[in-house]
Amino acid sequence: MRRIITLILLAALVAPFLAFASLEEGVSSYETKDYQRAEQDLSPMAAQGNARAQALLGLMYETGRGVALDLNEAASLYRSAAAQGDPDGQLMLGELLMRGQGLPKDEQEAVRLYRLSASQGSARGQATLAFAYLAGKGVDKNFSESFHWYSLAAQQGDAEAENGLGNSYELGLGVIQDIAKARSFYLQAADHNSAAARVNLGRMSENGIGQPQDFVQAKRWYRAAAADKRIPDGLYNFGRLCLDQRAGDSNVQECLTSLTDAARLDSTPAMVSLGNIYHDGVVVKRDFAESYHWYYQAAVLGSRDGLTQLGMVSELGEGVDVDYVKAARFYQLAADKGSVRAQYRLGALYHEGLGVETDRVKARKWLELAAAQHYERAIKELEKLNRERIGAGFD
Repeated sequence: MRRIITLILLAALVAPFLAFASLEEGVSSYETKDYQRAEQDLSPMAAQGNARAQALLGLMYETGRGVALDLNEAASLYRSAAAQGDPDGQLMLGELLMRGQGLPKDEQEAVRLYRLSASQGSARGQATLAFAYLAGKGVDKNFSESFHWYSLAAQQGDAEAENGLGNSYELGLGVIQDIAKARSFYLQAADHNSAAARVNLGRMSENGIGQPQDFVQAKRWYRAAAADKRIPDGLYNFGRLCLDQRAGDSNVQECLTSLTDAARLDSTPAMVSLGNIYHDGVVVKRDFAESYHWYYQAAVLGSRDGLTQLGMVSELGEGVDVDYVKAARFYQLAADKGSVRAQYRLGALYHEGLGVETDRVKARKWLELAAAQHYERAIKELEKLNRERIGAGFD
């Protein structure tokens, strides 16, 4: 009997260490992308209430790694971990609430959870809370608070926070504007593999912000950002600039591939760029059908530039039959989104009665909106209408 009791006590003493070892094995399996083994290690511990295991297993269910994607199960696991005060569980439960995935959307509750995570020293929680203050999601915009939380996270080497501080210093959000400090933080973030920071460094080089304009250097930064195939901004900007002769010689196919990869990640600027490339036929053979395809894909996602280009090709009959009614509809959608070219062309269609009934008042309205954005053609057209005493106040 004494031997049995001794074995029970020994098992009780050893069990926590065995569980810890199993947790470390689960984490290791996850990090090495052996997701099936990670699930086998983590599931028993999560069922026994281990908060760290619950949070990581929840992430697997959220992303469908090693298990079938199940946002409801992810939310349940995150909630269990968060209830035990686990900062990762709090953060990730907040992320689901912010997006309304697996749970009804609740931005205020999401921010409350971010704050709990951040208050425990989680760098990711701090950076996420900082962005909420920056964007005014679930909380009133407060650039000073955003800067404060980004600073705390950056002290722990969080790349997103370092990039956020760069943005704060560049734009003077919550802190006195300082372009040199902005670049310094972008460089720190880039060293920590932030694709967003590399895009920002490329943008500063391309536009000569805080340094001489340097297109070659900009392309190098964009190429580094494009190495992360998950980030459409890097892929788009590299594909765009590598076709620019000012950035040096490039492989056209490499440029097109980068733009296509960005478009497949729903980058509407990349879609419009591809549409323009196939429309203009300068670096590839002109293909109006391919051009229309990319403009249409961008328009479906609400791109005003995509809608404007669809209006243009419908008006001019490039790859499709001339259709002023369709052109006017596309221009109207784009003009409502602020497209200056669409406003100008819609005004012209109303003036000429093409695709819409002639309406000189509406023509003037849209031309004035375009002229207010300093669109030269609209300004000249308005001057012509004024000479002819056409439109509001004249008819």
